[in-house]
Amino acid sequence: MELALYKMHGSKNTFYVMDIESLETIPFVELTKWLCQQDNNSGADGLLIILPSEKANAKMRVINADGSEASMCGNGLRCVARYVCERDNLDEAYIETAKVTLHVSKEKDMLPNISTYSVEIGPVSFDLSTIPMSYHNQTEIKNEKIQEFSDSILFTALSIPNPHLIGIVNNYYISESFHQLSLAQQLNNNSCYKCMWYSNDCISFSCVY
Repeated sequence: MELALYKMHGSKNTFYVMDIESLETIPFVELTKWLCQQDNNSGADGLLIILPSEKANAKMRVINADGSEASMCGNGLRCVARYVCERDNLDEAYIETAKVTLHVSKEKDMLPNISTYSVEIGPVSFDLSTIPMSYHNQTEIKNEKIQEFSDSILFTALSIPNPHLIGIVNNYYISESFHQLSLAQQLNNNSCYKCMWYSNDCISFSCVY
């Protein structure tokens, strides 16, 4: 069997993209683990599988580098948006994800020859039960300290719908990745949490399994 694979990137995430009719005969977990190894053509963050959809222009499945499946990936959706729109000669489309169908559209190129796509993200929830996350019987964490993680960083927890914990930090935390890696390892428990650092100058994120 021959499979066509495309390598794409969206906002610093790199993915392999595969457009197929069915997953029934493809060992996609083992395939993803192999493709994403760093010593294999620099690896990737995951495999995006594009499938036919009965209610949208296409269906997206997101397989993480460790073979687990994510319900959603915004940067991955940008890649799928471009692929589907160019494949079908469309300026906008609807992509079915694990939980919701989302609208995507082609926008004016940010720079010459840099294709730009906007994507709908949702459903967004700050309710800790939807993440899921349990913290001192709180129902939300919005721009506040979590002493167990840091006595200085302000965190916001949300699902979109995959779980995120966002921290507002200075540039030191951006340049020194140890802090982000350490926190991500603490947070992960069966699920993949995106631990995101934001500063005035740049954005960085890590996903640790």
